[in-house]
Amino acid sequence: MSTHWTACTPREYPIQRSSLIDPDTWNSLYKEAERLLHTNQNMFDDTKIDFPGGGAPGGIKHFIRNNLVRDTLRKVYPDLNSKDAIPQYLPLAGVRRKDAPEYITWSGADTVLGDEMLKELKSENTFQLKEMWQCRELHYTGTGQGTQKVEHAVVRNLLEKKDYRIKANTFVIAAGAVLTPQILFNSDISLPALGHYLCEQPLAFCQVVLLQNLVDSIEKNPVWKPIVDKFRKKHPNDPIPIPYTDPQPQCWIPVSQNRPWHCQVHRDAFSYGGVVPNVDTRLIVDLRWFGKMTPDFNNHVSFASESGNKDTFGMPQPTFHVKLSDDDANLAHEMMEDMLVAAGSLGGFLPGAEPSFQEPGLSLHITGTCRMGTSDEDSVVDTHSKVWGFDNVYLGTCGVIPTGTSCNPTLTAMAMAIHACNNID
Repeated sequence: MSTHWTACTPREYPIQRSSLIDPDTWNSLYKEAERLLHTNQNMFDDTKIDFPGGGAPGGIKHFIRNNLVRDTLRKVYPDLNSKDAIPQYLPLAGVRRKDAPEYITWSGADTVLGDEMLKELKSENTFQLKEMWQCRELHYTGTGQGTQKVEHAVVRNLLEKKDYRIKANTFVIAAGAVLTPQILFNSDISLPALGHYLCEQPLAFCQVVLLQNLVDSIEKNPVWKPIVDKFRKKHPNDPIPIPYTDPQPQCWIPVSQNRPWHCQVHRDAFSYGGVVPNVDTRLIVDLRWFGKMTPDFNNHVSFASESGNKDTFGMPQPTFHVKLSDDDANLAHEMMEDMLVAAGSLGGFLPGAEPSFQEPGLSLHITGTCRMGTSDEDSVVDTHSKVWGFDNVYLGTCGVIPTGTSCNPTLTAMAMAIHACNNID
């Protein structure tokens, strides 16, 4: 969360959601996850923000670009008129500061724990966060199905280069969708599905510069004209009628029945989508369309044997074996065509950021490698995220999600982790 986190936390669309958890339970789990993350769609909805004296910072009463992008997309997709499918504001994890509402505090692990919980854990000395420590393997006893019990985990202090044993009644491994199965593999926990059924999300991306007619429409809008007039008094030579304090757009087209891809329209560049020089960022909008993959046993991450290659930390080297099926590839191209429609309605392509499929894995939305299921033959954990064959090992990772999904997986993984916690004594 602290290194690669857009704070986008939508719920999985029901047709992409696992049926291993019933709908009522899903709803309850999602509500709790949203509460813990402070997920809402109000941070960029100016009608629901209580700014001192009314309006947004600098006297702005309406977020221009957010509404401009959303309303333009609604015209492009008139058939998406239901509450669940209509272009709308992104569900984001964070809150606007009450003392300075022009700023947002984005959610992180500290948000989930909360100040009061952290104080309680600290006072009771029941919680420690070990920086620069690495879990390497689990040691267990017992033989036979359902009788094995982990006695301790081997962890390494990377600064001291020294190993320690940590004993516990219950172990939760939460190291992401790749390193979680790596730890299990390194512990000689062999389940047929471990690392298999890997799904990720084909990602189509482009950046556009807003069309001139859209920019011109801002001053013509009677709601926005007073805002622009006030801005021009301070900046008479600025040709762009968008105040500097106007927030960047944060819009979303959810997955729907006939559009099984998740769409984000916002400004959020990482290693890709860097802004070219001499282009005013107020005019630039990013489009990210996320597709889905069908779970397939052959798509997997494998790990080198004991005598094989090691990664930087001396663990078995991960190697990825992933290929889109013909149906998934065709769906990805349909998704790209759809993104071109949305992009064309908003602007012209920024040089160097024309429509393209990004390299596999870039979104970090990997699922399925420790999938949930009802049998140890085709899954790694049961419906409460407990590892098959063990009494006291649970997994918390996007890897437990067993279905192909298009949206950001954070909220769903968190909901499944809450479901697991409810089952831990």
